[in-house]
Amino acid sequence: MILTLLRNLAGKTSFGFSVAFISTLWVYPAASYGYYIFYATADIGHEGLNFTIAAIVIGTIAALLIHFIHYGLLYRLGISGFTRTIRNLNQHLSDGFIFSEAYTAEKGTIEELYESVVLLPRNNLAAASGYTLLVIGFLLAGCYVVLGDDLMLIAYILMGGCFTVLIHGYFVFNVTEYLVGPYKERLERVLFRFEMNFRTRYLLSVRNKSIFAILLVFLSMLILTIFIMASEKPLVQIFIFIILSVSTVGLLIYLSTNKIAISLAEINRATKELASGGDGLYFPPYLDRELVTFSNHYNRAAIEINEIRSNLQKRVEERTEELRGAYDRLNVMYRQVQEDMQLAKKIQNRILTRNFNDIKSIKTYIQYYPMSEVGGDIYDITEIRPGYIRVFLADAAGHGVQAALVTMIIKGEYEKVKEMEDPSVLLARLNDSFLDIYEILSVFFSCFIIDLDLNSNRVVYASAGHPDQVMIHAGGVHKLAHTGKLVGIVKGAAYQVNIDEIGSGDRLLLFTDGLFEQFDEKEDVFGEEALRRCVEEGKDLPIEELMYRIITSVDNFVGGKNKISLHDDVTVIGIQVL
Repeated sequence: MILTLLRNLAGKTSFGFSVAFISTLWVYPAASYGYYIFYATADIGHEGLNFTIAAIVIGTIAALLIHFIHYGLLYRLGISGFTRTIRNLNQHLSDGFIFSEAYTAEKGTIEELYESVVLLPRNNLAAASGYTLLVIGFLLAGCYVVLGDDLMLIAYILMGGCFTVLIHGYFVFNVTEYLVGPYKERLERVLFRFEMNFRTRYLLSVRNKSIFAILLVFLSMLILTIFIMASEKPLVQIFIFIILSVSTVGLLIYLSTNKIAISLAEINRATKELASGGDGLYFPPYLDRELVTFSNHYNRAAIEINEIRSNLQKRVEERTEELRGAYDRLNVMYRQVQEDMQLAKKIQNRILTRNFNDIKSIKTYIQYYPMSEVGGDIYDITEIRPGYIRVFLADAAGHGVQAALVTMIIKGEYEKVKEMEDPSVLLARLNDSFLDIYEILSVFFSCFIIDLDLNSNRVVYASAGHPDQVMIHAGGVHKLAHTGKLVGIVKGAAYQVNIDEIGSGDRLLLFTDGLFEQFDEKEDVFGEEALRRCVEEGKDLPIEELMYRIITSVDNFVGGKNKISLHDDVTVIGIQVL
């Protein structure tokens, strides 16, 4: 509220006068207290009392008027102050523009202004004390002329006057320091923009101020004691003097503790601001040496922290920009990979035709679930000649693009030999040809070939490391066991041919190992035994219903819809002889 009064009053008159006016308001209680010391100890009679009161009132009014004109009371009329320092303050601080973000001035001007603001509490103390001493001198001269040369009277006047000067000066200094605090802090922030290590100023220390305050309290208590012991005044007047003494001491203590509280609050604000990411600079509102020293050390630490934070932020931004660039490049690459995968998927889907309706003697159902866009399973169903159908199913090691590329090789190599009569000879030739050309790739695959000779009602099959397949014949479930090693392991491998009967209504269930090598959330595998039970339980179902039953069982085991290809590529081929 006092600072608001200062700003408003300065805008209408001048900054210097506003400071002088608000700070010298303490002259009234100080003068009353000093006069009461004089009144309580001196016996001057009624006429002397009236004269001293009149002299004090006239002298105080004159002193205040001179003080106010000195500090710029007539600033708006062209008289801006008695000294260059006051004129400089009134010129730059009266309108409050210093607090605007748009405020600009040369460094030299701001340094001079800063010096004037810092010294203002001391200068105002000197002016207030000097003008108060003039009043005391005027009172002494008047009493000497009117009341005679009473040495005790002069001693009492000096005692009361000196105590008045001490109390009045103490309050003027502290109030002025409080009033100019925001201006000092603002100028320090502006100077900080020009030079981080600008020369800071202080006047006194907290210790010296505390000693002076204690001294005033001691003198007040001493005078109070002397007054009580020596005075012959009525009890009411003694009580009034006690109240004045206690009030004065209380104000002294309040000013000291309030300044400490405000300083701690500012330090707390600065540290919180620094901790929350701000600059956190601290410029003390008061001129105590301890606060100024702390401010210098603290601000250097805050600057280092802000520089580290700025460098860190810069490095984070640079790293973020690098990561953003890498992310963009990865996105481009990802989109390219996706486009390539989509193309590979189209090619693989083209190769893995699922419509074999042109083969009239059988009904075929195919379910294919790759782990990703493309997979490592490949199949082919071809009617070699009327009534003689060959089914080829292979599972390349691995998954994804690598396995899909291998299936392209398998497809190419199989096309070279698929017209051969004997499935075992076909597998042996496929194995040797694959190793001759692609041994350097160190890849291998399992496969299963079965020929349906419907003219003679028999099946001929050979297997290269492929899981046992299933045939449902005459109401029973028959296992079509594997008969040889994986293709691509060793050159010159031999494969065995098995022959079995087949007839109308019989069904074949061909699949890759991904069908039963699926895992639930506990990492338990579905397994071949569970697959066998599913087949046994559904052996009387049409082939498409049996396939649906098996796939649903695996899917439920895994624990989620459409998760059948979670751990491996899956191909299931169902064939029913018409």
